[in-house]
Amino acid sequence: MERASQWMRSAVGLAALAGDDAPAQEIVRRLCGYCVDLMRLPAVGVLLGATSDGVRGASVWEGTDGLLRLVAETDEEGPAHFCLRTGSELVDCDLRRDADRWPVFAERALSAGVDRTTVLPLRRGDEPSVGVLQLLSRGDGLPKADRELAQELGDLCAQLLSHVRALDQSRRTSEQLGLALDSRIVIEQAKGILAERWDIHPDEAFGALRGHARAERRRLNEVARDVVENELDPERPR
Repeated sequence: MERASQWMRSAVGLAALAGDDAPAQEIVRRLCGYCVDLMRLPAVGVLLGATSDGVRGASVWEGTDGLLRLVAETDEEGPAHFCLRTGSELVDCDLRRDADRWPVFAERALSAGVDRTTVLPLRRGDEPSVGVLQLLSRGDGLPKADRELAQELGDLCAQLLSHVRALDQSRRTSEQLGLALDSRIVIEQAKGILAERWDIHPDEAFGALRGHARAERRRLNEVARDVVENELDPERPR
């Protein structure tokens, strides 16, 4: 009962972290830390897939320093990368028996005293996994109950990461729209100033602004802002 309560507190901790607007890597790092502590493992890591905009995913590890180095140095080779590419899971893989599948990883892991690994997909319902959770262990395989709880915690993390990424995208879009609106307002102000100053139609004033921007190889909104701030008086159109 106490163990179940510990896992539940970990789930609440992850949710609270996301609610506090923590970055994605901090949420992932906390997941790894919870698994290390609750399952008493030498190292746990998460390898995230590429984002929708093509940015390569991150790799985050918690545990014994030597193990972190061996995993970090094993670049595109190893069980985690295999499972991320194939969308599969790996349960209690014996690295002595299966050393030929990932020779570099297995050699480094065994030299650090790790002889087993489990890799679980981070899932969001029926959607493809957003990454994988890798558990490194020694001796006997992981208890099924612990593995299932780790999977549930990993899936929660996947949902939270999806929420964080969607929120970040929404903020970026909002900022871009705000900048575009500000730029449009400044341009309209500059048009009005020049149209009144030269007693011409606003379309002619806009043409003068655009012509000056092209001639000087500057952004239109920068030229408009200089006009509004009385730092520029473009040549009047003939």
